[in-house]
Amino acid sequence: MLYRTEVAEWGGFLVFRFYADGHLAYLMPVGEGDWCAILQALKEDACRLSHPLLLLGVCEDLMPQVERCMGEDCRVNVNRDHADYVYLRESLATLSGKKLQPKRNHVNRFKALYPDYRYEELAEQWVPACLDLTRRWVEARQDEAEKRAVAAESEAIQRALAHRDELDLRGGVLLVGRQVVAFTYGAPICRDTFDVCVEKADVEFEGAYTVINKEFVSRLPAQYKYVNREEDLGMEGLRKAKLSYQPEMLLVKYSVWSSCTVKAEIEEGRLTPEQHLIKWQTRALWSLCFGDTEEFMKLYFTRKYTPERNSCLVRDGRVVAALQRLPYRMMFGGEVVPVAYVSGVCTQPECRGKGLMTELMGQAHRKMYADGCLFSLLIPADEGLFAFYHRFGYYTCPGVALPKREESCDADKVVCEVYTAMHEIEPVLGDLQFDLDVFLRRAPYAVLHDETDLYTVCADLFLGNGCVVVARCDGHCVGLVWAVPREGKLWVLECFSVSAVVENILYKQVREAFGFAGNVAMIRQENRGQLRVIHVYEVLKLYARQHADTAGRIRVVGDEDITENNGVYVWGDGQCRKEGYGAFCCSESGGVCRSIHIRELPEMLLEDACPYLGLMMN
Repeated sequence: MLYRTEVAEWGGFLVFRFYADGHLAYLMPVGEGDWCAILQALKEDACRLSHPLLLLGVCEDLMPQVERCMGEDCRVNVNRDHADYVYLRESLATLSGKKLQPKRNHVNRFKALYPDYRYEELAEQWVPACLDLTRRWVEARQDEAEKRAVAAESEAIQRALAHRDELDLRGGVLLVGRQVVAFTYGAPICRDTFDVCVEKADVEFEGAYTVINKEFVSRLPAQYKYVNREEDLGMEGLRKAKLSYQPEMLLVKYSVWSSCTVKAEIEEGRLTPEQHLIKWQTRALWSLCFGDTEEFMKLYFTRKYTPERNSCLVRDGRVVAALQRLPYRMMFGGEVVPVAYVSGVCTQPECRGKGLMTELMGQAHRKMYADGCLFSLLIPADEGLFAFYHRFGYYTCPGVALPKREESCDADKVVCEVYTAMHEIEPVLGDLQFDLDVFLRRAPYAVLHDETDLYTVCADLFLGNGCVVVARCDGHCVGLVWAVPREGKLWVLECFSVSAVVENILYKQVREAFGFAGNVAMIRQENRGQLRVIHVYEVLKLYARQHADTAGRIRVVGDEDITENNGVYVWGDGQCRKEGYGAFCCSESGGVCRSIHIRELPEMLLEDACPYLGLMMN
């Protein structure tokens, strides 16, 4: 169901419940009756579904009822991005006046370029061409989250055109020859206002948007004094275009959040009302950008998310960008150090390209520094993001595997335990964490998992119908595998074993667990990660201690987020000291300083090795 919209009648009001940007939401009820009763009913309904109440489309004249009934139990935000642009019909139809001269120029230019153009009423014969134009509009989008958003609008257009008579839609098409180069449609809102719901044009035909707008509006009945062309959604280009038509008014709308819908988290002191609001907005943004299942999000935002770990940017009361800094421990040359794993990096589609992520990453890095983290790690979702994070000081790690260690093991004595549900694995989770730790510590640089994190890893695996297999020989763990079936293949998320013989036994057991034949493809998932040094001085002190027989002098440069990291560092005899802060400072002890950019420092520290990132929540 598109937007999962549901409609109900309650106490004389018409109520709409749906999902907006991944969040459960309600339109301001339409009707007359007891406002306090209907708002309380909506709060209880949202609570039943474990969501805070979000009311959208609240006009200014209805705010007194909201404030009277909800009092301090709400947060009110002005939504400039959702303000409706209302124009005089006569103004759009004639484009008269000095301020609309550029629009008249567009129309004249179009007529000169395409003298054979014509306008026709939207009829059945033009629907396929309109849908084809919509399809091309969707395909032109590059960003995946934006594609999902416009795909939803495309589906709405298909439905509207299929039921245009029932919806009392009126529309038109602009043709050049036999080609539909633009179309539009809308419906009356009230006696004197007409709403233009959709307007699409082929941008290859210069001026098509201006012409379809003028031609359509000029044919509307004179009873409609106003034309509502809806909101700009915060999109800079769309805002500029809508303002250029000189609106008669901006119809401001508000969003209202309930601050205590899910009472348990607040009353138990786990979250303040403001933290609760941020959590659910961040959750909705995650859903919009990644499209994960409700089950996964419930798991993640229950077990991994905390206000302290969340970094976000809020604009006009709305979370527009967010990420989580998940705490982990990592092996570093035989010692265990605190690190942060960056998860859930997301931005509202219409807010991208405005420098928000630069601001957010800087904020997150400074918080990691304050928290005592030595490194930040992440796994980019696709190849194109490696260069993106490179800008923020991240070093791209080469592919890494755990060191191979062949141990003798009698295959006839190997016994496998198969787990496919949390109630099965939870009693042995402590043992499983210990066994996993033993394997991971074989690597000089590996991210470790505690029991709490391993619970979440397994729960996520079982949501995808995966399994965990443990191989034991004479009571000792000799192999572990996490696997999940996908599209007729078996994906091995992680596999540890003491020998190739044990690995083959594990794979055979996985195939049998899922009922696959012996020749099914077993695909080993590989995670290429990136690493950034967060606390240069503490890392170099560790490095000096672990390389006591070496000495060196470097100048670290280029850290715009944590400027304390820039400066000259000298080490020898197992000790390290910092001699200066400025990028151009000279070493007090003399000698040549080799300049190293913050993103290149891991290459020196890890000596061509790399952290092993397995079973991460990415």
